[in-house]
Amino acid sequence: MNNMRNSKTQLENFALFDDICTLLFIDKIHYWSEIHKVRKLVSRSIERIDPQLLLGIVIQNVIEQNDLDGAVEEVSKLRELQPIFQRWSGSSNNAFLRHVRLYLSLYLPSCNFEICSTNRYFTSTKHEACVTAREPIQAGDDILDLSGTIVKLTPKEERTLGAEKDFSILHSSRLGSMCLFLGPARFVNHDCEANCRFNTSGRRIWLKSIKPILPGQEITTFYSSNYFGTDNCECLCSTCEQKGMNGYRKFFNYHLNTLKSSYLESVSAQQSQQREGHPFSISQQDMLFLSHWDTGSDLSNASDSDLDDEFSLYIPRHKKRIWSRERKSMETAFLEETMKSQQQTSFDKFRKELKRRRLNGSIEYSCSDCQGLFNASLSRAQDRRCQKCSRHFHLYELPWPFRSRSEYEEARPVSPTKEIAQKQHTMSLRRKKHISYTI
Repeated sequence: MNNMRNSKTQLENFALFDDICTLLFIDKIHYWSEIHKVRKLVSRSIERIDPQLLLGIVIQNVIEQNDLDGAVEEVSKLRELQPIFQRWSGSSNNAFLRHVRLYLSLYLPSCNFEICSTNRYFTSTKHEACVTAREPIQAGDDILDLSGTIVKLTPKEERTLGAEKDFSILHSSRLGSMCLFLGPARFVNHDCEANCRFNTSGRRIWLKSIKPILPGQEITTFYSSNYFGTDNCECLCSTCEQKGMNGYRKFFNYHLNTLKSSYLESVSAQQSQQREGHPFSISQQDMLFLSHWDTGSDLSNASDSDLDDEFSLYIPRHKKRIWSRERKSMETAFLEETMKSQQQTSFDKFRKELKRRRLNGSIEYSCSDCQGLFNASLSRAQDRRCQKCSRHFHLYELPWPFRSRSEYEEARPVSPTKEIAQKQHTMSLRRKKHISYTI
């Protein structure tokens, strides 16, 4: 009998729960990647469960009948799961079936998000899981299906799992320790300007939106200020990429150092040429007049601003002297502004290089359903749908993001000819006179 109150035993149980659920209800349900497992202790008999059998449970019970209880009962009857049910206690079995329910709820027609993948973390060798909105989510909405369970960690377990950085490890002030976050909500990635935040009740955690989220937009949350190093200096979120912060600044610094050294030399040479000439563009007539003008070379090193204020009343702007102190401030401002634009240009090139690395030699296509760009091999070039939309069509037989026929029919645009016919029919009814049937 397992003692679920023991921290180590609890971690082992819930880690195995999550590994089994991600294998059965994500990896085997037309998922194009593979979810990272916590313990990698799933038995080979469970790995050999027929995907078509699992698809039948998901499609018939969850998608068509909205019957989560029936789907959980069907899962509990799977022959391959019976040996572990016999080894576990009754409380462990119930906890596992509750975890199964969390993952099956992902396929409900009412669920407004779905599990996808992202290749933005180019330091990883494979696509990482993420969560994408399927419907518009308003600020302040509770995303109750996007939930999970926290499991208290021992210091040793925290060091072991924290070294891999593939899991959501959170600190619970109520429990007074670090906790492992398991369940569908663990796939929500961090962003420094996230659109959701965590809500807790007991050991259950779910997401609450703090910004409006559009369909196709990734659902993100803020882990902590020092989750990715001090002040998140190693963070690779979307916001950090757009702003060139944290982890992207680290990768980009060597470009900036090279740019500064080379560009400052070229600008200094340009400035020296401008000093020999005239700082402002003037006409030929003014140039002739300026050649006879007393340039006041004896005042070239003057720094008294009163002199400049006095002469400015009489000397036109294009003939006005630029004193050394003012020239230095102008050069500094010019350099800073130019370097800023050059850095932005260089960083845009750097982002293009990151995109090339993410593609890794594959070709980019445009999805016919969601119009998003996706990567695929040459063998998939004939498939007009991205992996997300292809999986969606296999499950719901509808284009993304619709999960029910009624929802799809309501959103379908009315054809112009049909709309004109409807208007003509309405107008003909208005022209008909009322007929009185009284004698």
